[in-house]
Amino acid sequence: MSEKKERKVELFNGLILLLFGIGIWWYASDFPSLDEGYPGPSLFPKLVAAGFIICGVLLLVLSRWDGVSEMNFRPSRSLLMVAAGLALIGIFPYLIEMMGFVVSLAVLCFAFGLLLRVVWWKAAVTAALTSVTIYLLFVIGLGVPL
Repeated sequence: MSEKKERKVELFNGLILLLFGIGIWWYASDFPSLDEGYPGPSLFPKLVAAGFIICGVLLLVLSRWDGVSEMNFRPSRSLLMVAAGLALIGIFPYLIEMMGFVVSLAVLCFAFGLLLRVVWWKAAVTAALTSVTIYLLFVIGLGVPL
């Protein structure tokens, strides 16, 4: 790929990440706030948005840097695993609607285990224990509905 084309790709990717981060931040701004200054439900989405914004700005800056072609950007297995993990997180709200929180969390944890190449039975045991522990901690221990 030519250096000029690589710069355009990096510029485009940076712009997409920046706009995505701004969109998440804007959407999360409508979330309700809690009394007495406690962080509300917008905290985590805004942290994720800040990460997207920072990465987008870095890509925009790198696209203008002369050494960008020497960095030889190529998607690796790790990058593909991150993308698959983000896709799993993206479908999680839909799974909750269909199967409930505990079962959905178990499925998600099991899928992450397989994605990380954990032996299937260890992934299944870990997923089950994680789901049960979170249920017991939040629902039984803290009285927070999931």
